Amino acid sequence: MDNLDDLFGDGDADGINAAIAASLDTDALFQRIERSHIVGCCQRLAWSRTSCVAQISADSRKIFVRALCRDKNTAKWSLSGETEVNASEDAIFTHVEWSSSGLDLVAADQFGRLTLFSLTHALNSLERRPVNLSSTVDDLNQIVGLHWFPLNLAGQNRTALIHPAHKEGDRWINNMRLHEVHGVSNPIDNKAAFICITRRSLVKLVYEQPGQPWTQFNFSLDSLTDSGDVLTHASFCQANQHLVMATYDSSKRLRLYKIMIHWNSNTGDGNNQKPTLNPQMAVLHVELLDQCVPQSSERAASARLSSLHIEPISQAIENSTFTVVAVFTSAAQDHGGKFSIISRWELQQADTTLHDSFKGLKPTAAQPAAQKPVQRLHRLEDVFSQKAILALQSNVYHNTFAFAASDGTVEFRSRETMQIILADGDTNKATSLPQNGFSFMASDCIDISLSPSMAASIITKPDGTIQLHNAEYLHGWKDAKEDDDLAQAAVVSLARELGIVTCYQIGFDDLLSMIPTDLDRSLRRRFISEIFRTINRNLDFSLDDQKVQSGKVLKDSLLYRIASAQLIISYQTDPKRRDIPAKVAWMLLNLRSVCTNIAQTLTMTQQIRGMYNMEPSLFVSLKGLARWSLDLMILILDDMIEIMRFCNGNFDRERILSYVHEKNTAAVHLLLNSTSRALLAMLGNLVRNFALRIPKTQEKVRLSSRANDIRDSAELQQMETMMGSDLPFDIRLFEHLIMEIDGAVRATYQTAQSSAPLRSHLEQSMLVEADIPEVLSPVLQRLFGDIMPRIESQVDGVAIYTADTAWLGLGEDEEANKRAGMQQYDVLRKCAIAPGAKIRQCRRCGSVIENLVDGHSAAWVQNAHKMCVCLSHWVVA
Repeated sequence: MDNLDDLFGDGDADGINAAIAASLDTDALFQRIERSHIVGCCQRLAWSRTSCVAQISADSRKIFVRALCRDKNTAKWSLSGETEVNASEDAIFTHVEWSSSGLDLVAADQFGRLTLFSLTHALNSLERRPVNLSSTVDDLNQIVGLHWFPLNLAGQNRTALIHPAHKEGDRWINNMRLHEVHGVSNPIDNKAAFICITRRSLVKLVYEQPGQPWTQFNFSLDSLTDSGDVLTHASFCQANQHLVMATYDSSKRLRLYKIMIHWNSNTGDGNNQKPTLNPQMAVLHVELLDQCVPQSSERAASARLSSLHIEPISQAIENSTFTVVAVFTSAAQDHGGKFSIISRWELQQADTTLHDSFKGLKPTAAQPAAQKPVQRLHRLEDVFSQKAILALQSNVYHNTFAFAASDGTVEFRSRETMQIILADGDTNKATSLPQNGFSFMASDCIDISLSPSMAASIITKPDGTIQLHNAEYLHGWKDAKEDDDLAQAAVVSLARELGIVTCYQIGFDDLLSMIPTDLDRSLRRRFISEIFRTINRNLDFSLDDQKVQSGKVLKDSLLYRIASAQLIISYQTDPKRRDIPAKVAWMLLNLRSVCTNIAQTLTMTQQIRGMYNMEPSLFVSLKGLARWSLDLMILILDDMIEIMRFCNGNFDRERILSYVHEKNTAAVHLLLNSTSRALLAMLGNLVRNFALRIPKTQEKVRLSSRANDIRDSAELQQMETMMGSDLPFDIRLFEHLIMEIDGAVRATYQTAQSSAPLRSHLEQSMLVEADIPEVLSPVLQRLFGDIMPRIESQVDGVAIYTADTAWLGLGEDEEANKRAGMQQYDVLRKCAIAPGAKIRQCRRCGSVIENLVDGHSAAWVQNAHKMCVCLSHWVVA
């Protein structure tokens, strides 16, 4: 016998090992489903609105946090390394859930004790929050249902409903309408709250107040407590200024409640007294159903409730009502295998009828009072699935369900019909990602969590590792161009989804990660154009008064969110090399940040009591912003002089456009586009006023002997020189340049009688496609034949030509860019970062800031450093 394996029968060891591994995988999945049968709040994997992932460790003693990040060198998206927080001494984490903002995380343990964390400085850095929450050590205090309230954002009580797109000719069209949002939220602006319920039917309202630990208010459902039933699952949803709660108990009863919260808010006096809350709660029983189990089926007996949801009224469905969705899952390891049954009930209004005995009453007899209509849960037909459903999620409009299964796939169903949404090949409509060819590939898992857009998922493999899964385009992106009807419809569908989550202030990095880096440029530009069209952004400010322009542009938050997407998506062939649209987007984002921070600081030192004395140090903190602004003006003047010399009297639009694209310079488009031009006008005005105030501020500290004043005096003297004698042009000259171009564009549009929609389309073509519209040809002639020759004669051309502006990220000089790349710059403060300093990095654009300690930086820095200029979040590098 040549091999001992032949004697002992180990020749098929690989097969045996595979069988053992499969058995372990099955056991892990079985345990996961069993946990969901026992109690509803057992979510061990959660994806936030900020594309941050929380995971409970295998031993349930830690929480790992990761963020979806883009590598700026490879342009690939992946999960960041994990950071962890530990449980308290005797706690076993059983459930994690992110807040509606995605910046707060609640963790529940085996006794229903709640721990709260916040992402205060970076997405991968959780900080434990102080709490004043009481809970006894008792299994019956375990949480079975939890719901975070949306934040109360001042003045933001409306959101948009974007209808599916359809194609007419070569144009895509979809309607958007606004609707009011009147849900339950913490009445204090930007303060969070959530509600939960325990197995013993104790409702807890947990809320945040300024300067205080998180606090709770308790309310017991006496009817349930007295019955002796124990809750296993519960779910909440928002209604018109109240909540609706569904519960399921150990006796298989389904109950429905209406919850009204009276916050009793004391708004404070705006000075030392802070707002406080003293909430009260009223709970109204609506409906009770006995024996809520799957409808008759040969296999239904082994299926037990694993997930309970109550869906709110959908603005996207006509005559919508509340819907209870219960998923019953079987993890039986016998011949029956895994399967799920989806049961549903709709809350419908029913008229009450009088008993027949009342019909015999005499006409003169007292008639019974008219009965008010009552609400009843009406059962709908069950839906069977051959898969073990691990998660159920609805889209932001609550008209589509996503059922995520243990094989990693996601089944999308219409809420109205429960029909599966499949790719139908219709190239004339863009209704949803699955309809337009996106699908999740199979990959066995024991847990799964979907992103808010339902375009990506995180799965836990049986070995405990997690993986990022994007919905994949089934037809493939290879060789796809804009004239590919299927690919175009898919891109329009992606754009609609991004527009939707943008309106709901949800992060869209998961959607950006679905777009391959080698996607054809025409499709990438179509993607950005369709986002602008989908959310109906007006990009034309050319006929507005210049003072009105900057205010409108600065306040349009959606514009900058799209610019952030354009920054990532717009490039020629190398994602690391920005093309003109990306450079314009980068400047829009930076101009917004710089203008806002300079304007707020100048205003604050003049109008807020006590800030006057802080003026010197605050002005010194703006030094980097001032230098950045002046260098941007220098770069624009340098590029414009170069293009003027190239023209040499020939102002043909196509010739100039070709040269601009060859040089990849954004200067012309920054000046011609009304959005960026309005910000440049504001920047010029702010910098000039700032320069005028510096000498007066420097005089305050010039004779002081205090160390800080001596330092500030020296810095202010340097700034005065930088913005005065060292400057190769007069700032007023740059302002005049903007004013003349603004007037020329306005006159040209008026002469051509361009309509408002046409102007917006032309402005968009400049912003997204780096085009120069034919109608603006006279402006080019005026600019390079008249304005720039006059300006050139009034500036120091040599100083402008030799100035080092590579650090702005707009130039094309490889050597200069290489030198600039050796030094890290703080993207907010616009200053060099010392070697070895701790930094935070933007997870989207890759920019960095110095990780400053709170209280040791200017007020504007503390306010602005919460987010990158591209409106994404930081990770600790």
